[in-house]
Amino acid sequence: RNIPFEFLLAVPMTYGGLPNMISYDETIWAIRLKGSEKVYSDFTVYSNPDEMNQHLMGHDIYIIEPAKKVNKMSIRKEVLPVYEPGDNKAHFNITISFSGDLNQVDLKRKTTATGYAKSRYRKLIPLESFRQEREQNGMGKSTFGIPNVFYDYEVAYDRDFLDDESDRIKEAIDAREKDSDKDFVEDDLSGDGLNVKEVKSVNVSSDGRFQDQKEFVFDDLSVIDEVSHKADKYVIFDLGKFLGGQFELTDSEDQQRNQDIYFGFTREYSYEIIVNVPEGYTVSGLESFNRSVDNSTGSFSVSAEQKGNQIIVKSSKKYKGIRFSKDKWDEVKAFIEMASEVSHSKIILTKN
Repeated sequence: RNIPFEFLLAVPMTYGGLPNMISYDETIWAIRLKGSEKVYSDFTVYSNPDEMNQHLMGHDIYIIEPAKKVNKMSIRKEVLPVYEPGDNKAHFNITISFSGDLNQVDLKRKTTATGYAKSRYRKLIPLESFRQEREQNGMGKSTFGIPNVFYDYEVAYDRDFLDDESDRIKEAIDAREKDSDKDFVEDDLSGDGLNVKEVKSVNVSSDGRFQDQKEFVFDDLSVIDEVSHKADKYVIFDLGKFLGGQFELTDSEDQQRNQDIYFGFTREYSYEIIVNVPEGYTVSGLESFNRSVDNSTGSFSVSAEQKGNQIIVKSSKKYKGIRFSKDKWDEVKAFIEMASEVSHSKIILTKN
């Protein structure tokens, strides 16, 4: 079929753009069908074809219209649009229940990621997914999809041996992935400032690699300690720590900006948290979790209320653009600092 299209050429701003290109390896090539806004670039087995490379968003690109003769080709410059923050979103549904002597909590979490936000969770994609694809595509299963596995000639075509070998490799990989998934979740939660006592389970329900299932979805169950502190009839609970890790602008140098601001890509992090309040306790301190700021560079909002024996917290943090002038630093600081302040906020549970 004769489908009209255009070549797109760009060099990420991390390399200074096309005028400062040093090596061909710094280039990104893509195609775009004429009349369409969708850009198809260097997608991988981890992404979908129409999920644009983050380094193309909002960047100067050069449009090359192919022709049979070089002197008939045309080149023009253009700026690609920037995705909305919600197109690169990580959403967390969290349920927190106190356990033991109220000195630790059970954390049940469901994570749903879209767009470029999925890249953070690639390590959770089970190799079983790739094995199934190989079999469905008639590529065989003799080495379970692992390259550079070689066998002696006399067994290389022994179907029974290869089937047994494939099963053995599969069992070994399943065992390794079981532990590696838990290690990943522990590192993920630790990076948010939580002390993980145990990761009990991890389950990936969608790896986000297909057009009909673009979301990456997984559930995990963990035990977290050192977030509640008892004092007489009071329990001080570090609720803010469950809103994700935040930037800390602690140095005096952070208050001034000498260079323009680069976020990498637009994105959003949102949380819906349910805290089950232990029976016989009342809650105070929720006013610290009802704040918001919104400007041209980003936003942060959080709300909290108590319904019966549950605390309901909702939060959203958005990075609205990719590059901003250093003159916008005060706006950037406004939502970053508020998010940081809330992450240190606590609530108090008082024994009746």
